[in-house]
Amino acid sequence: MYSERKRQIEHIVPVALAVLLRWFNVWAALACAFLGILYALFVSRRLVKGTFRPVDEARGYSQGKLIYGLMVFLLIAVFHQKMHVVSGAWALLALGDGCSTLVGIAYGAAKLPWNRDKSWAGTLAFFVLGALGSFAFCWFVAGRYGELAPSVGRIALATCVAAFLCAALESLPLKLDDNISVPALGACVLYAML
Repeated sequence: MYSERKRQIEHIVPVALAVLLRWFNVWAALACAFLGILYALFVSRRLVKGTFRPVDEARGYSQGKLIYGLMVFLLIAVFHQKMHVVSGAWALLALGDGCSTLVGIAYGAAKLPWNRDKSWAGTLAFFVLGALGSFAFCWFVAGRYGELAPSVGRIALATCVAAFLCAALESLPLKLDDNISVPALGACVLYAML
């Protein structure tokens, strides 16, 4: 039986691997991201029951999980010289987007006036938890650059701005896949500000 809560927990958990970006070179990071793609295609269905939507069952794989893995791979490929940007954007995708759904399910009675499918509670959770998670991962991974790492203040400002813009984008009634739009926008904002 399908469970959106289980699906979102599976969406959140992989961000723990982002701590490895502090030490991994680009090839090791890309290899891990590739394993994430293989997980989405072949392992998830067998390992975590109840996380496939009916359309995913018919397709044989989860398009959302596949896009998630592909986006992490793409973030690493594009921003490999700024791994803290990758980890911050990944946290926005995993924690911001995943927690907004969980909080929205539990406490989302008050809907947004511009999008009745989204709630104030979910959008606020995206911003707060996305910003906190993005800051924590970005700051930790930036430690790999030693003296060249951005200051804590710059990281805090950049992750708050990125989380706010990603939460706003995710709240709009657009037909964009948020597994693409959130990390893409988050990474671009973090890169520009850091």
